[in-house]
Amino acid sequence: MNITPSILIIATILLLSSCSCLRVLMGRIKDRETQQPIKTARITVTNKGYHRYFESDSTGYFESFLTGGYRCPRIHARIEADGYKPLDIKEPRKRDTITVYLEKLE
Repeated sequence: MNITPSILIIATILLLSSCSCLRVLMGRIKDRETQQPIKTARITVTNKGYHRYFESDSTGYFESFLTGGYRCPRIHARIEADGYKPLDIKEPRKRDTITVYLEKLE
């Protein structure tokens, strides 16, 4: 059986592209007590061997496009802001928009 190089290349590309997925994580970060947005909160996403860093804007909004691994694992993130307790979260199932409430340090 003779397989042409172009068919082999196409098959390899399809196989490799099926092993990753694109995820969107977005939402708002707010003060638990006042419900006010927290600007420049730092979000660190760790998934299957990679780290991604980004910040919330002046309205507490954040958005990131992330590539996942095989089977699109749920996103794990650590959220930190000056004067607040850090919070570790896991992406809710079947939802990519979240609101996170941080507690002030005592």
